[in-house]
Amino acid sequence: MALDDMETRQVNKWQNEMLPSQKVWIELALKGVPANQLVENSAYKLYLRYAIEYDDLLFQRIKESDKIKIMVSPSPAEMDARIHIWVKAKRPNWYVEKMLGLENNAQFKGASKEYQLFLKLQKEQK
Repeated sequence: MALDDMETRQVNKWQNEMLPSQKVWIELALKGVPANQLVENSAYKLYLRYAIEYDDLLFQRIKESDKIKIMVSPSPAEMDARIHIWVKAKRPNWYVEKMLGLENNAQFKGASKEYQLFLKLQKEQK
């Protein structure tokens, strides 16, 4: 069986389980991988493949007025990956605020380095 077929089956399994991307990050043992080594890491590429699809699914389901439970903050490298996913997918600010647990809190938005990075990258992309 080809590697891509196995990866597709794994991604489909995670999707069927609605496994949060943070749990996939842990399952793929990416927590201890230095950030500068992630780009070439095959497990990281698999994580990105799943995380993009997972985020697409969340974005389709979550409305601006929904209240959601925020997961415990991921590792800095995983958060960086999520921010880049949101920028590339052109997610609206309300969605990113909701995913970061910052909605309706201007003070926290200003203090959140993750949200500020999102805004910076979003502006650079335009």
